[in-house]
Amino acid sequence: VSVFQSLPRQPANRQMCYEAGICEVFYAYLETYNSASSGHQMTYQILQCVWLLSYCDIVRGYLADDMQLIKTLAQLMRGKTMEKILRMTVAICMNLVADSDFKNRLSMFGVEGALEDMMS
Repeated sequence: VSVFQSLPRQPANRQMCYEAGICEVFYAYLETYNSASSGHQMTYQILQCVWLLSYCDIVRGYLADDMQLIKTLAQLMRGKTMEKILRMTVAICMNLVADSDFKNRLSMFGVEGALEDMMS
């Protein structure tokens, strides 16, 4: 994950990382995340990569439309997770909320209100 984490730190690499399918690798891990397991740091690092990708305008549009990501973020927001994981999840949502349909998609999973509460 450390290698993957270094790539999106450079803005020029973000679109390339997304097009190479890096998110599918991340989603596979995030879907199996269990707050009782010891993978908190890796989960945080993966979320940080997604957060960095969300700063690229082109990639942000894809992420905001990605129902798999939205479902995973909703599960992380509803679950009992460590505070740093929750903060990173909210940071991703705040970047994606610029897409007008993102809030609607998030509300399909019942966490739009939670996001609004956290943002205020």
